[in-house]
Amino acid sequence: GHYKTITDLIVFGAATFDENGSLSFIDKDKVAVYMDRVRKINPDIKIHLNILGPDAPGETWDEQMINKGALHIQAMKDNCETLISNIVSILNEMNFDGIYFDWEYTTTVDMKYEFSEFLVKLDEALGNKELGSALSAWCCKLSKKAIKALDNVTVMSYDIFDRYGYHAS
Repeated sequence: GHYKTITDLIVFGAATFDENGSLSFIDKDKVAVYMDRVRKINPDIKIHLNILGPDAPGETWDEQMINKGALHIQAMKDNCETLISNIVSILNEMNFDGIYFDWEYTTTVDMKYEFSEFLVKLDEALGNKELGSALSAWCCKLSKKAIKALDNVTVMSYDIFDRYGYHAS
């Protein structure tokens, strides 16, 4: 019954991309069945695919973020056309309404610039599909063009501590 009141649904953990721009989809058939069931309950719901990028090692959290960010940018800059083509293809094949990115990796000015450029190019290729991103407090500095390209933004505020020191309050 809850799906009758939900306007947007984001499918997490079903798809990843690598530094070469290739996509991997986990349990595609299961996700398709689930999407069909949800749309029967609420035909107006918008279903977005969230794709996660390549993982990378590191001794510390900072090293991991830098290494992950570098692999993300390799896909989004050096293999941009491949990644965009694969994203558009899976959105159309699975009948998703749009794409979403969890973006926590803009640890350098270059990464912020390249992610912004990627969003603009992807938006141009998406047609009527929506583009969204979950952004954290430390990486929300996108270009004006990238901000205009985004249809949806979710702030990952769970990484912010309140005045009492509580996480995700």
